[in-house]
Amino acid sequence: MSMRNGLALVLALLMFVYASINAAALQESSMECWFVFSLMASSALALSLLTLRPATSIALVSALVMALQYAAVAKFEQLHDPLLITDLLYFSSFGIFDTLSHYPDIVLIVKYVVPALLVVFGLLLYADIRLWKSRRKPVRRVLQLSGFVLASILVVTIDSARGPFASVVDKSLWSSLSDASHLANFFVSIPNSGIELPTFPGAPGAADSWPMAAADSRMPERKPDIFMVLEESTFDPRTLTMCAIDECRLPGFF
Repeated sequence: MSMRNGLALVLALLMFVYASINAAALQESSMECWFVFSLMASSALALSLLTLRPATSIALVSALVMALQYAAVAKFEQLHDPLLITDLLYFSSFGIFDTLSHYPDIVLIVKYVVPALLVVFGLLLYADIRLWKSRRKPVRRVLQLSGFVLASILVVTIDSARGPFASVVDKSLWSSLSDASHLANFFVSIPNSGIELPTFPGAPGAADSWPMAAADSRMPERKPDIFMVLEESTFDPRTLTMCAIDECRLPGFF
């Protein structure tokens, strides 16, 4: 390892320590702190084995964790809701850029922090060490793929209800709505994002008839998820007398 490689690795580790202190360590319980830290470390390991660039991978995971921490805190302060994995689908819309452009802090980050990070990652990629460079290509590919698969299994296991942090992953959504474990709540929402409907006991067709299901004395072991649908897109702003601007009369409103 040359001095250039060593400096790149030290810089990446400093970024990882910074993200650990200012993101992972800010969860409410020590178990949640270790949960986030373990996900960070295992994700950095998996990415390092996939790219064979350890310093760049560690720095990238650290930057992504800090970005998630900032987004989670911002959403919680503005909307009093935790950041969930499903929010990424909303953020992927191009219309979100116009909304985010109205926030001065976000504009400053895009103008100054993002270009600075691109420069840092460019330098890291240039100075980074190449794992197993001296080994023959077939051997290197086997080590790379097998290591990445094992590290990925470790990531999934950590973020699983059957893993070592089952008590964290099994946390209810109601607890996530009120506590300040922003990163832990986000990672917990990944395995819990699916909707599981319980099997309805009793006569055929009971699942389609709530009176039939309620009449059955046997109750499902797990109650169904309860959610609310907000029909914001069907709201017609033209009913408001004070809404006289052109945006109130877009063709999409009915």
